[in-house]
Amino acid sequence: MSTTRCLIAGLPGSGKSTYIGALWYCLRHSVKDRRPKLIADNNNLPNDISVLNRLGDAYKAMKLINRTNSNENESVQINLIDVETEKSIQVEVPDFLGETFRDLIELKESELLNEWVDKADSLVYFISDVSVGEFEDDEGPEDDEAVAPSKDIPPFNITSISSAAMNIMVLKNLLAKKKFKKIVIVLSLWDKMTDNGTKPKNPEEYLEENSPALYHFIVSNIKNVSIIGLSAQGLEYPKDEEDQYAAIKKEVRQQTNNGRRSFVEDGSEIIYDLSIPLYLLLKE
Repeated sequence: MSTTRCLIAGLPGSGKSTYIGALWYCLRHSVKDRRPKLIADNNNLPNDISVLNRLGDAYKAMKLINRTNSNENESVQINLIDVETEKSIQVEVPDFLGETFRDLIELKESELLNEWVDKADSLVYFISDVSVGEFEDDEGPEDDEAVAPSKDIPPFNITSISSAAMNIMVLKNLLAKKKFKKIVIVLSLWDKMTDNGTKPKNPEEYLEENSPALYHFIVSNIKNVSIIGLSAQGLEYPKDEEDQYAAIKKEVRQQTNNGRRSFVEDGSEIIYDLSIPLYLLLKE
């Protein structure tokens, strides 16, 4: 059995843990007439699937995975079979906290992360927000010759950095540490961009249009990169107090059962197969 060591990275709230839980649930609950690229090797389950089951149960119950107050970086192992080649693949994935990657911006190194980057051969990088933010000069005097009032320069604060800039800085740090064989960029929360998958949108074109600096950094520095959209949840989870709470839960449950809840968009179509990001890593 070949082994692919995949690092799943991204800032806090980018959807890494939600994806792992949704993937595991979908792998373990196949749907008739759905033929994913990769399937679970049920005859060769990992010794410990407790973390996978916990994340998968949260997906099934439509509960948000809140790890903000957790100090633990969890790792999981998933044994898969490539449907086309029938080749067995073992995927080892460390589920690092988003704060671990955000710390890279402030030059705070993690020994555990460095160890994993060193042995990882591929990278799946999650991005939930591509906003470029605003510069103070954008609202300054229109007259180029006007003298702007002097201002004290505030101390560095990570909250003042745009999401696009933070993702560039984290990616730059990771790329400096390791030359990955394959990198997949995942634009998460894709249900919000496509009206729950009913209005397809090309992820690469979306990124170029809405975050040009981030897009050009990616395509200029990562050879043969794949940029896809992904919705692990399928749609926004209902709040307990919502009037339509029961109806929304029923709709999501029905989508889960018929295999049309979580999806990927690769630029050409909506695909109800969460194994696509890992499959792309194997197809160099």
